[in-house]
Amino acid sequence: MSEHTRGLVIALFAAVTATHVPVGTPKPNVYRNPEFGIVLMVPAGALLCHIPADEHDHGPYMLLDGTSEQGCHDLEHNRSIDLFARYNVTADTAKLSEFLDQECTGVGGRACGLAPAGLRVPGLRSMAGKVERSDGWIDVFVVTQVAGSNGTVPGVNYAFTLRTTASELDKDLGVFRTVLRTVRLSPPAR
Repeated sequence: MSEHTRGLVIALFAAVTATHVPVGTPKPNVYRNPEFGIVLMVPAGALLCHIPADEHDHGPYMLLDGTSEQGCHDLEHNRSIDLFARYNVTADTAKLSEFLDQECTGVGGRACGLAPAGLRVPGLRSMAGKVERSDGWIDVFVVTQVAGSNGTVPGVNYAFTLRTTASELDKDLGVFRTVLRTVRLSPPAR
């Protein structure tokens, strides 16, 4: 083997090895949705569920007690956090309070109760509510809106939901607060 060929083989081996050896800390798991302008670093301990290819991606959902995606198919019975984004096309969600009421009654099945203090998306007007469901689950909602291109009517509604139990509420609220604090929402103009 010539000196030139041996040098090429060594360089190729080094390049292949470097791409397969982890260096430093693992890269954080980041969820991105360009359509709704969502960027979210998935908190440690949360399992990001994959959106099936045949479903429209409205935002991330994460299991708080899952080690496999099996629980992603049954969010009604698993501790989770999700963020659902949709364009505001109806008058009944044009106001933030109406949007929160719709989330509580439509998803939680009851009128909103008082949410834990301080739940909001920094830099955006937000409202929060809590529903203690008859099946023992607790849903905590935080809603916010980002103005449309005309600046007056909300263009995108964002609903954050924590589903948990009374025994896990305090622990899960810490993760939920991290999501609210670190999410970046900047929908493109339509």
